[in-house]
Amino acid sequence: MDSDDQIPHIGPEVHHRNRGVQQMLYPNPPFPIDPDYEFGTPQQRVPYQAAYTTDAERNDAVSRDKRAQRAVWNTNLRLLEVKKSALEKKKTELERRLKAEFKKVNEQQSDLGVGYANYQSPYQA
Repeated sequence: MDSDDQIPHIGPEVHHRNRGVQQMLYPNPPFPIDPDYEFGTPQQRVPYQAAYTTDAERNDAVSRDKRAQRAVWNTNLRLLEVKKSALEKKKTELERRLKAEFKKVNEQQSDLGVGYANYQSPYQA
């Protein structure tokens, strides 16, 4: 995905993004078990405020989010490619060693297949 328009929208709409937080400050202990954020005295409350003062700042934040999403996808892709190449190398080694072991098992006398034992190999060569 090369352009920002191709990235699917994640999160709230642009005009609802990153609203300010309202907090209630308790200057003196003991602090209450269940803080009451909305109904504190005016001196204890921090009012809601817009996180971005201009549309340009908000658009910059949206652009950063899209760049961050693209970076996450690129990182995941790179990690998956490394994992795939490592597993492909191990796959050929595993197949080679399993075939050698099955060959030994077939050449040796054993009790495999004798009686009522329900034998199924989890590794098929």
